[in-house]
Amino acid sequence: MIVRSITSIVMAMSLGVSGKSGLSNGAPSTLAVGPDMQVAGAVGTAPARFKVQANGTSTLILNPDAAERFGARRGMFAVRIKIGPVAINGSTAVMRFSAGEQQSRRRIAWFERPIAPGFDGVLGPAAVPQDIVVFQLRPTRAGERRFTFPMADQGYGGVGTFVTISGQKVLIQWDLSDRSNAATGAAGVDLANAHGGQFIGQTRNAVIEFGVARPVRRLVLAEPFALGPLRIDSFDTRTTDLGDTSAIPDGDADQSEIVVTGKGKKSRAYHTVIIGSDAMQGCSSLTFDKARKQIVMMCS
Repeated sequence: MIVRSITSIVMAMSLGVSGKSGLSNGAPSTLAVGPDMQVAGAVGTAPARFKVQANGTSTLILNPDAAERFGARRGMFAVRIKIGPVAINGSTAVMRFSAGEQQSRRRIAWFERPIAPGFDGVLGPAAVPQDIVVFQLRPTRAGERRFTFPMADQGYGGVGTFVTISGQKVLIQWDLSDRSNAATGAAGVDLANAHGGQFIGQTRNAVIEFGVARPVRRLVLAEPFALGPLRIDSFDTRTTDLGDTSAIPDGDADQSEIVVTGKGKKSRAYHTVIIGSDAMQGCSSLTFDKARKQIVMMCS
């Protein structure tokens, strides 16, 4: 299971470099992404196969073997990503790449570990050169409605939309490569407070990114969280690293048990919710319109 964007990222610099606009004669360009999330492209003049991930970063991230094959030369700016206690070092370079028919010249990155086995690298909606990215999940159905949300660009953190949960601003993103919904510890507390949630079941390890696994637990809500037509009642919630979940009731706890807690080193609280593919079963497409700064779901 991959819980994308629920990571603590430490960077030496901003990876963003202005690229070529996708506009052609004033008309916005569109990249269509199928259910396999695979898009053909190139790095330099060499063919490449990218995974386009809805909650991917604003930077093309290559696997280390692909970076070597494409002749990426390490620049002066280093990068480091931290997932829980695991720090992974990386490098950056400014290179020309294309996704579909559009080209861009931007700073790319690669790390000591592969990010997308089976692909050359990963692109998020903000990283592709096109103005509009459409994830076509399934054929359009009769009677569908259009649900529109303001799009927020979080730079390296990718794009999403903000909602208020229990008085807290929470970033909503999508991970269409994972069936489950997920939440950081801080967002889990927000959801539990607003919707009467509690932990059910045992803690287990889930792969977050780069093959690194961290502990999560299933948070079940008494009242579903609503986003447009979606009604979601459970989230795999990080129990460490990104927020203190001690305030969430434990539905499996022995009521006679005495629990002793202590104060540890506090980490930055990231309030992020990830919507998985199962929750999108009633939707035919998910569109990121960067020109209009909108996220659009077409759902029945």
